[in-house]
Amino acid sequence: MLIVIEAPGKLKSLNKALQKLGVDAETVATVGHIKGFSQDGLWPIGVNKDFVPTGLRSLKPEVVENLIEAMTRHKFIVIATDPDSEGHYIANDVLALCHPEANVSRANFYGFDPEHIKQGLDEAHPIDTSLADPASRRIVLDRVLSSVLSSEDNQAYAGRVITPTIEKVSSTEQSTLEIVPGVPFDGVELVYHASAMLNKSPKEVAKHLQDIYENGKMSYHRSDSHRITPETVRQIGKAYGVGLTIRENIDDGVHPAPFPIQNGKPVDLGLPLDVLTTEDAIISIAGRQMAGGFHEDGDYGSNLCHHAIEAMVSMGVGRPSTIPFISTKLEKNGTLDHDRKLTSRGHAWLEAGAPLIGQKAQDTLNEYINNGGDIRECLDELGIADKVSQQLDHSEVEEDMGFNHS
Repeated sequence: MLIVIEAPGKLKSLNKALQKLGVDAETVATVGHIKGFSQDGLWPIGVNKDFVPTGLRSLKPEVVENLIEAMTRHKFIVIATDPDSEGHYIANDVLALCHPEANVSRANFYGFDPEHIKQGLDEAHPIDTSLADPASRRIVLDRVLSSVLSSEDNQAYAGRVITPTIEKVSSTEQSTLEIVPGVPFDGVELVYHASAMLNKSPKEVAKHLQDIYENGKMSYHRSDSHRITPETVRQIGKAYGVGLTIRENIDDGVHPAPFPIQNGKPVDLGLPLDVLTTEDAIISIAGRQMAGGFHEDGDYGSNLCHHAIEAMVSMGVGRPSTIPFISTKLEKNGTLDHDRKLTSRGHAWLEAGAPLIGQKAQDTLNEYINNGGDIRECLDELGIADKVSQQLDHSEVEEDMGFNHS
């Protein structure tokens, strides 16, 4: 059996868990996306008049070669890329590389400890390729919007998420995300509050969370949910002992909220954060929130990153996997000064991306990404359908490199 995951950093924990379970399997990582648009810039667009990608490239030819070679050695292939929209997209790309005789299934690993690996393998199922549709629509839409609206001459770049975030941060007062005692943090809230409490950038916290997840000490951390399940309660009880009062929360999120997993000695929730390592402090913050929300004060107003996250959450834009990094990009791209006022560069960016500003625009974009429909109607509602068509008419059609499958 071959098991395919995304991050190579997870392979050590996965192999250790498989060994404990007595499962004989070869493991390999895609190292993130294996195909994408050219990394050299936004032009040519790489999309034809029918909005079908024509410019997708193999981002890591050596990884693809290794994947194909590993697949030839196995009849049973389990694709266990991350259980989110991007992971579903990558799973489809991996599926397209599998040999026709392979027996391919999809597994969701919500943690890299033996229990979660066993659960994922026991519940492996046929791949539903339609789960990647939102990511496919988002990738094409983002490429079109950025290519058509950005101005290379003025160094003004438009983006579906970054443009409205710049405008929101520059025009509204700070509104710190609330901490509701006993309600688990979702992935973005965990990054946001840990960043403020530990005086670390959101990007830095996100990278630590990835390491914690890969090492089997935290469940899947890019969750959009506050939901916990009886299994979560059991895991928390195992890690910290009985006696915690945990409120069960049900919402529309796909994944359980991030929660600590006992892997070795549990972190003592009663210790001050400043005596813990950064990773243990992050685990403590997640555990404390589930145990009742007792936290040390955080500095939420010291940088633009927190304002940016607040803006993205309030508008419902961005994803748990990208929000920490977009907030850091906004802090460093020179569009806002330290008082959150637009710079000349900021004015140029907002002028370029004007059709993307406002809640109505965001609702239109989210509706298309999440539910589909005609992309032309979406662009028409934004008032840029003619501009997009004109640019596509004059855009160079790139050679299909074999990665333009849907």
